[in-house]
Amino acid sequence: PIDGQVNVCIRASAASTKNPMRFGLLVERKLRELEDLEEPDQKDTTNAHHHALSKVEEETSTLRQMMYSILKEADFAKQREQAFHAQSQHMNAASMWWPIVQLGFLLCMGFTQVSNITGFFKSRHII
Repeated sequence: PIDGQVNVCIRASAASTKNPMRFGLLVERKLRELEDLEEPDQKDTTNAHHHALSKVEEETSTLRQMMYSILKEADFAKQREQAFHAQSQHMNAASMWWPIVQLGFLLCMGFTQVSNITGFFKSRHII
């Protein structure tokens, strides 16, 4: 197998920093056997052993990649849940103080209206 680095650039028009998009990319690597370089009598025994070992290695690698993908997805879900929880707490705190501010504003408006009405009636000598 040849190891190397591959860069992939994917652009989604609907994605943004506030609305990220998640996508999957499955990359498979096929192992090539070097049958032509071996001698014919060794080819049968070595080929079977190498094939079985490479199959086990390939399955192990696939399972490891799947496990890594699942863990990354769980971490992503955890981060999204933390952001949602922080947003919910902020909204809860804001909704707790809003009625208090509204009540204070209504009391000030009521006091102002009462004092203006009593001042109006006193100026007209109605009271």
